[in-house]
Amino acid sequence: MERTSSGPRWSASGAERGIERATHVYALLMHLCPRVFREEHGVEVAQVFRQLCRDAWAERGAWGALTCFVAALGDLATGALAEYLALVEGAW
Repeated sequence: MERTSSGPRWSASGAERGIERATHVYALLMHLCPRVFREEHGVEVAQVFRQLCRDAWAERGAWGALTCFVAALGDLATGALAEYLALVEGAW
């Protein structure tokens, strides 16, 4: 991190590393979703997540990306639960 008179600046490579780490963790947590969902939508969901993080970082820096990550985790948990409930309803 390089300091300037206007405050801290993060390098683009630092931003990309942070986004790639967040995307990796998100991809691991996608295993909470049913396999059929991951197979059908996993790649697309990961791409959208990565782009959301990039946009958030570009607009608000690291805190923006962190906020995006936390919100996405909530969405992932809710979505995983909904997918499992749909599977259970379909089995009845």
